Amino acid sequence: MQNNNLRLNFPIIISQSLASIARRCNPRPEVLDTISAEIQNGESTGHHGVQYLLKKGYTEIHMWGFDSLYTESIASDSHTKIPEGIHWDDNWKRWRVNWDKIFNSELGKKCKFEIHRSS
Repeated sequence: MQNNNLRLNFPIIISQSLASIARRCNPRPEVLDTISAEIQNGESTGHHGVQYLLKKGYTEIHMWGFDSLYTESIASDSHTKIPEGIHWDDNWKRWRVNWDKIFNSELGKKCKFEIHRSS
């Protein structure tokens, strides 16, 4: 947000580690809530965001920028909107294992997931 001068005109839920950055942005985005979990090997901020929403009781979740669910790559059209940070090209393998766990969890089975992609 800060480094790329992104202007967000919608409320956001972000990690606690990014909350201080959000407070320094001008204009400051509306932060609805923060997620405290630290990202572990094989996880992404997307995993934590979806788990947060499932725990809050959402039964329909729309997802953008998750192209790696369908490809053997971490490339996504979201990278044209938000530059990618440090990453490993084979993250998609570890990510997919965690997505399977989320989608097949008790809460995941009760949710409709709409995964939007560019192609």
